[in-house]
Parts: sequence; C-alpha cells; structure tokens
Amino acid sequence: MTDRKKVIEIPTRFHVSEHIREELEARKWDLDFLAVMMEASTPEFKQKVQITRVALDFLMELQEPNMILGECGPQLDAAFGVSAGFFDRLHEEWRKQQ
Repeated sequence: MTDRKKVIEIPTRFHVSEHIREELEARKWDLDFLAVMMEASTPEFKQKVQITRVALDFLMELQEPNMILGECGPQLDAAFGVSAGFFDRLHEEWRKQQ
C-alpha cells in the first residue's frame, strides 16, 4: 500500500494568496509560523534542528562548568524572548560558583 497525498481540484478563480489566507485561518497559523513550516521541509533546516537538539541534550544533561553555550546562548534568548545575552550571563554567573 502506498501513501499518496489527496489530489485536490484547483479552482482557477482564486489567487494563491486567498487559499493561503484560508489555510492560515483554519490552522490558526500566522505568516511567521508558515515561513518556519516552509523552511522546516528543507534538508538544511532539518540538519540544523538535529544539531541544535544534540547541543540541548548536552546542555541539559551535562552540568559541566567548562562547557560554553556558544550559539545556544543567543538562540535561547530569541526562543524565550528575553534580552540579548541573558542566558550567557546566567551561565557565566553559575560557572563562577563552581
């Protein structure tokens, strides 16, 4: 048995943006999330996510004072919506206590 995507008749009277708007509304997505989803389908994005996941695994499991945050610091700042350098400063303060 093969897994096939459903073929949908294409209405010629609609601009693609109208269909996108309907899909965004139905899925409760915004354009930012759509952009992420579009990039998520690329091999480069998937590889970057896998690398970031390994880095997070190390960060979460190994509380090693000599480990640095590197790229993870600014990425964590952005992901959590905190001020630039927050996680680097937090990590440095912890390292001083070790």
